[in-house]
Amino acid sequence: MDHYDLGIPKSLILTLVEVFFDNAYNATLVLHKRLFLESLERGRANPHVVLSICAWAAK
Repeated sequence: MDHYDLGIPKSLILTLVEVFFDNAYNATLVLHKRLFLESLERGRANPHVVLSICAWAAK
């Protein structure tokens, strides 16, 4: 995630993404986990989507 700074530590983002995919009902119908993680690593994931996932998982 070198292309943008969301103000959240990368390790926390990765943890929250795991929580999201482990607990969100039918999350895989919305996002493909592996592809999303790859785009996140490359810094190409939409910041709004990343922040939305983090917000949902933190709840």
